[in-house]
Amino acid sequence: MYTIIDAPNSFGTLCTGINDSGLIAGYYSDSLNVTHGFLKNGSTFTTIDPPGSQGTITGQINNAGQIVGYYSDTTTATHGFAWNNGTYTVIDHPNASLTQTLGINNNGDISGYYSVPQGSDTGFVLIQGTFQDRVYPGSDGTLVFGINDRDQVVGRADRNITGKTIGFVVAGGTYRPLRYPGSTATVAYDIDQNANVVGSYVDSTGHGHGFLRTR
Repeated sequence: MYTIIDAPNSFGTLCTGINDSGLIAGYYSDSLNVTHGFLKNGSTFTTIDPPGSQGTITGQINNAGQIVGYYSDTTTATHGFAWNNGTYTVIDHPNASLTQTLGINNNGDISGYYSVPQGSDTGFVLIQGTFQDRVYPGSDGTLVFGINDRDQVVGRADRNITGKTIGFVVAGGTYRPLRYPGSTATVAYDIDQNANVVGSYVDSTGHGHGFLRTR
């Protein structure tokens, strides 16, 4: 059964996360095409917009109801944030010109990526307040998306030389590539507690598909 979810007065709604209590995170566009985050609790929508936001995108939500995402400010700089029951915490990787926080697990550990001026994208995890880079070996850019309670993460790695994009899993410090057979590009978006991974790939004809990789 499908349930349609549209934020009030929205001109487009996307849901980006759900926790075990059924709380839903997402974002919507208004009549001026400005995006706003939201938390849906039953029939109640709570807007999530960090102070000074000119556009908010949410990521995942954990079982404590904490939500991560990112926003652009009046200077168009992009900042990550965590929302916890109405309190916002801005998350900026040191020296980064852009930070996007996309995943959060039930321990409050956060995943995402950042960029530095004239630099490539670099994945990270934020564990107990400490940033740790996650860079796929040999890549020209690494983006980290989902994180599970074992701090295993998934994402995408780009290689300019080959023009290929591959997915990956990082577990226990070991990087494992994910390439859907016959694909020209693979991206891993989320990982559960059993290390099952969901993502997408592009086939040889240029069509996109979703996938589930089970252990």
